[in-house]
Amino acid sequence: MSISAAADGAGMRRNTWSGVEKGTRDTAELTYSRVERTLGWQPGSIETIITGGQPATDPAFTRDDPGDEWLARLEEIRDNPHRSQHLRDEAAQQIERLRTLLEAAAAEDNARQTGS
Repeated sequence: MSISAAADGAGMRRNTWSGVEKGTRDTAELTYSRVERTLGWQPGSIETIITGGQPATDPAFTRDDPGDEWLARLEEIRDNPHRSQHLRDEAAQQIERLRTLLEAAAAEDNARQTGS
């Protein structure tokens, strides 16, 4: 994943991501959390790295389902205080629409598998 793609996935600027990556920037826990989610790490992984450890993979994280990736990206937009309120509200609405669509698709798949 490129720095630009990672930064975009975390809802931050490329230079912010680079500063976090290099350890040259004072960083809020919210920023660490966004980086960890983008990389599929468990919360606290960045602090673990800072103290010499290795990041722990979040077992719930998967990039296999594009719906999950879209949800994660929309949640980042919704939760980013640097985004406009209008954009954050629109992201929240899109999250609900996407969840409804994914649930309907899963129900169809289930019905097809069970023959109902």
